[in-house]
Amino acid sequence: MDRFRTPLIILALGIVPFWLFIGTSSSTTVNGQVVSDHRFNIAGLVLGLIGVAMAFRALREGARGDGLRLGLIVAAGVVCLLQIAHSVGVVTLPVPGLG
Repeated sequence: MDRFRTPLIILALGIVPFWLFIGTSSSTTVNGQVVSDHRFNIAGLVLGLIGVAMAFRALREGARGDGLRLGLIVAAGVVCLLQIAHSVGVVTLPVPGLG
């Protein structure tokens, strides 16, 4: 289980900011319709960047012999990249628990 510690930490860094919002949000409503909605989650940006850095470091240090660990690191790194894009407002993802 120790070999999966780093991939699980990276995955957590990419997922936790969906529930941990530290940043700004604004929306503009015209005639009862939301015409603009913007969020910037600094926690998601920082944790996502840390996760991507950890993923690159784990790949560089050598996960090539263990295919499952390598796959988890790559998947967790992709989740962190999505979190970064979501946190700065480039991609809009459905956020669990926010309806």
